[in-house]
This record gives sequence, C-alpha cells and structure tokens, in this order.
Amino acid sequence: METNHGLSYKLHPRESLFWAGVCLKHRIEGIQEAEQIIDSYGFITDFKQFSDLAVSISIEIEAGKVMPLYNALALTFKMAGFKDLGVAISDKTATIILFNLSFARGSGDLRVEIPSVPG
Repeated sequence: METNHGLSYKLHPRESLFWAGVCLKHRIEGIQEAEQIIDSYGFITDFKQFSDLAVSISIEIEAGKVMPLYNALALTFKMAGFKDLGVAISDKTATIILFNLSFARGSGDLRVEIPSVPG
C-alpha cells in the first residue's frame, strides 16, 4: 500500500498510461486550462516544459477518475485515442498518467524576458 495526499491505495496494475494531446490555443492559456482540468480529478506530480513546443505532465489519479479526466481534456485539446479501461468509478487504485501536450503555435524558440533588477 502506498500513501500519498492523505489517501491509501495500491498502484494500478498497469502502473502508468501515456496520453498525447495538441493545444491550438496560446501556450500559457493551454497550460492554465490543462492545470485546472487536471486539478479537478487528480494531482500533478511533475511538469517539464520543452521550449514553447510542448509540456510533459505527470499525473497521479484514482483509476475510477481516468476516463472522466480524459473526457474533460478532450473537450479542450485534440487528444489521441484512448480505450476505456473499464474501471469502476469507485476504484481508488492509484494510476500514473504521462501526458504530453504539444502546442501547434510553438516556434521552438521560447524567449523568457528576465526583468532588470536595480543595483
């Protein structure tokens, strides 16, 4: 049994899933929307940004919330197909999802301005 975020559960037998999506909106808006949706169903455990082309998000979620999360993300992003695991909504077994979100408007040349600090 694992304990995380105040819940005790065992890891889902599949241990992890891989999802891919494409965001047609501006990168910052897409990241904010993804974060809001994910936070409604599970927890973001890791986040890596690859310039302005993509982000990789690790999500920990109860198995029973996997399909509702996928459906919510599919309303906002173009998602690659995913087959329903057939898991009961009451299943609290932990599942890890590796979600790669690509940005259609990305150039690969992200520039972050650093504000000047006096002194």
